[in-house]
Amino acid sequence: LITRKATFPVMVENEEKYLKLKKLGYITSLVITEKSVLIGKLNPLRWENMTPVDPEDIRRKILKSSVVLLGKGKGVFINDPFHEGGVLIFSDESWLVEEALKVLQGLSNPTGRAPFR
Repeated sequence: LITRKATFPVMVENEEKYLKLKKLGYITSLVITEKSVLIGKLNPLRWENMTPVDPEDIRRKILKSSVVLLGKGKGVFINDPFHEGGVLIFSDESWLVEEALKVLQGLSNPTGRAPFR
């Protein structure tokens, strides 16, 4: 029922089993009574409760976390993982090129891993 940090909801047949699981500390079990009443703790996530996601922010975080140091001192390469050295980035945007130059100068740490070697 509970694995690491994932908790899965369980439907039980009667209120007695629901109360037994509740005593054990398992709070996401549900039961439908004879009168078709649903009791238990429901999932609190709803579409209307979720905050909107900024896709541009996610895209920038992914690009920034993909800066790969292939080797010292050969320049910045965009979408070209076959160089022996330098910094690999996956976009030619100026803010990302600046970040790659910082990595090349040793002012910032690379955050990505080489795709193969």
